[in-house]
Amino acid sequence: MLNMKSWIQNIFELTRRSFARIFHIPSSATPPVAINNHPATDQLRSIIGTAKEQAENAQATLGVIGARIQNVIDGANATLPLIPYINTENIEEIAVLWSEVARQTEHSYRWLEEAYSSTDSASGTVSLTSTTISGIIAPKIVPYSVDPAFQGAWIHYVEVANRPTLKDEVISLIRTFHLDIAPTGKKSSMELFQIAHQAFESPISAGNPVITSLVPMREGIESALDELLKLRPKQEATGASHSKKILSIGAQLKKDFISDVVVQEWADQWHDISDKDLSASKRYQMTREEWSRKLNRATHLFHSLLTGLDPTKIRK
Repeated sequence: MLNMKSWIQNIFELTRRSFARIFHIPSSATPPVAINNHPATDQLRSIIGTAKEQAENAQATLGVIGARIQNVIDGANATLPLIPYINTENIEEIAVLWSEVARQTEHSYRWLEEAYSSTDSASGTVSLTSTTISGIIAPKIVPYSVDPAFQGAWIHYVEVANRPTLKDEVISLIRTFHLDIAPTGKKSSMELFQIAHQAFESPISAGNPVITSLVPMREGIESALDELLKLRPKQEATGASHSKKILSIGAQLKKDFISDVVVQEWADQWHDISDKDLSASKRYQMTREEWSRKLNRATHLFHSLLTGLDPTKIRK
């Protein structure tokens, strides 16, 4: 029986060959040049190294309270090998997010009364880096897949980012914000989120992934945004724009140590995911690997958003 890594590797190779036929990429094609030595990539490595060091300090200081900080360490180790494959114009965005991870992690052991909340949010901001990196790397999977170093780094990154506990962590957070309660005549955010994942885990052979899974995921997050708007202490108009909804939710409900940079990234990434991954996808049939990537990218964003909000600030 193949182990999980071998199974993922086989799926990766089948997907690469499929796309190679579509785009006429020869199997022996020369991969694009990886960027190993550049001031921007060196700076990103340094920032991620700092975040990892802060996480190790937090673990030593907090013990069991800092258990979730392991996600920072694992995320740092998995991200470092991918840095040569990230274009320099995208490096700054990733570097800013990892700087936020480092700051939140340091906060967790500098301010012990907020330790659990800070470690939870640091883990959530790592999820946000996964959302962003997945969007950046997705177009490169085919051309870079002839590079064994990329293939190994990407498979490992996917395994780490999509840890088995992630879905359950999101479900717990959904309950914290009472998003498991269905609005009148509609499904709850919780039910839609679970439908999206169950469709992937037990797919209907004739079912379209977009209809059975990705649309429910989009609707689940949109439902959560609408309910979170009602929980703001100060009710103000945002219009139909989901980006403006997220900015308003963040402004009123974010934890005090979550920066506006993170809130803006929530808005930007949701616009990208909703438009490209969970809506535009209905225009073509996708592989299971692509389905997984889109579903998990949305799950990571949902995790980051909910870990960054403060349940004590919600309207009573």
